Amino acid sequence: MIKVRLATREIGLLAILFAILILLGYYFFILQPLQARQTRLSASIATLEQELRRLERLETEEPVLRAEVAALKTTAELLLVKSGPLSLPQFLVSMEQHALDQGIQLRTLGLQNLHATEGGMVNLSFFGTYAGVYRFLQVIEAEAPLLAIMQVSLQSDGEAVAGDLNLRLSSAVIPERPGLVAPPRQSPFATGP
Repeated sequence: MIKVRLATREIGLLAILFAILILLGYYFFILQPLQARQTRLSASIATLEQELRRLERLETEEPVLRAEVAALKTTAELLLVKSGPLSLPQFLVSMEQHALDQGIQLRTLGLQNLHATEGGMVNLSFFGTYAGVYRFLQVIEAEAPLLAIMQVSLQSDGEAVAGDLNLRLSSAVIPERPGLVAPPRQSPFATGP
């Protein structure tokens, strides 16, 4: 083996080069990944602190919101108990009257899949002015707790508005009338067993 003798100057240069390599390795492989992680964690902490403030605000509002939900549930139950099933003939007459009151012309009024306890769908096609249609929809929305507007489609020709409205009834019965004979099992409007 050949022995190489390095001069003091060369040993010093190698020591400086070795120190620079150690510093660069420390920076690129240890310090820089730690700084990147610190930045990510700081951003995550800021996001979590913001979420914590939002949740604390909601937590202070929780009792009020729970009380409101309980009151709404109680009101809904009372409405269902008080109102009972919706009288279908009375509902249809009231829809026609509301349309007349608002200057709306009903083109069609259709019933689908009606059942005494499960309700069904009511489809309305109408025509009128924008203001009349707006008031008509407001009246229908406020009409009954057993009624839900499922879909509204409107078309305008610039002066008048034509529309289709799909309503979901949660119950619909035709009250019994003397002289009207229909086997209870075959009638979708039967209220008894």
